[in-house]
Amino acid sequence: MAPAFTLVELLVVFAVIIVLVGAVLVAGPALIDRGKIKNTETLLAQVRDVIEQFKAEQTSNPTLLRAQPQPGAGTLGMLYYKDRYGTYPPDELEVFTAVGIPGSAGTGNRSLALGKSHVELGNPATDPRNWSAMKFYTVGNAQPQLEHRDLAAMVLTIEMYGVESKSALDALPESNFRAGPVDSLNGKPIQFLDRSPTANRVYNEETDLAVRYIVDAWGVPLSYFTTRNHSSNPQKIADMNFLGSSNHPQWHEACTEMVRLAGGEPIVMSWGPDGKEQATREAIDPNAGGDPKAVLIDDWMDGPRDRRRIDHPLNLDNLYSVSGLKEKLERGLSEE
Repeated sequence: MAPAFTLVELLVVFAVIIVLVGAVLVAGPALIDRGKIKNTETLLAQVRDVIEQFKAEQTSNPTLLRAQPQPGAGTLGMLYYKDRYGTYPPDELEVFTAVGIPGSAGTGNRSLALGKSHVELGNPATDPRNWSAMKFYTVGNAQPQLEHRDLAAMVLTIEMYGVESKSALDALPESNFRAGPVDSLNGKPIQFLDRSPTANRVYNEETDLAVRYIVDAWGVPLSYFTTRNHSSNPQKIADMNFLGSSNHPQWHEACTEMVRLAGGEPIVMSWGPDGKEQATREAIDPNAGGDPKAVLIDDWMDGPRDRRRIDHPLNLDNLYSVSGLKEKLERGLSEE
């Protein structure tokens, strides 16, 4: 008969099991995050290839018609896509609207029209429909906002005007796509490119294009930054500069600086393992005990220009499509 285990031996076995279980509980989340980081880094490289492919396809220079001048800015003539956006997809929906940037003050202001398309994003603060997807908070807003217009603009541009790049976009893993929110009453998309002749802002699946987002391994939409004002004509640059951005008062300047550090390439970015934390009002809004610098642009623009850098803890685990950019953003302009 085999000898029985002694009490001491059993206690040793139990202790080893407890240590191993504890190690798994402690290290498990870190291992999962490492896997998600690797997955997201691969995704960022794939998206970077898609936008580079789009750039290679651009041989024309479509006309951008100024729908209506911004008050006090005078009358603009005709602009051209490459003067404003170069050959990469834009990071603003100006290019898709003839009636003003959705969400901006008033209608008709600061809009560049390409054809008669219009992007309908809706307003979660005033619209009673289901706004459960893609919410985030901005400083001073008690209501959740729903935008990610930078990414929507990039995806819509490739879907509308890309060929090989559109095929490459569609080939991204299905798990990395999320549809925009739908109307809880009729199940139709709330966010869409309205391509009807009259831009009636009512979704029609035969003509319209629903907005979809590329999300990282944590399910958070990517962010996309590119520079603007590519014209060599000083007057055209002056005319376009006043357009600014409705995303953020300093968005244009910050994006231009960061893209320059990226060697002129657009930046595709994941907010990393804590991205969902950054999307909360508690993280961002000082009225709720948060810090506005949790937003990348506010973090970068804090302080004098020669001291700009990324240093907020929630931004230190961001992932970028451009190799070495993370280190450059953390070192900042003062160490160029």
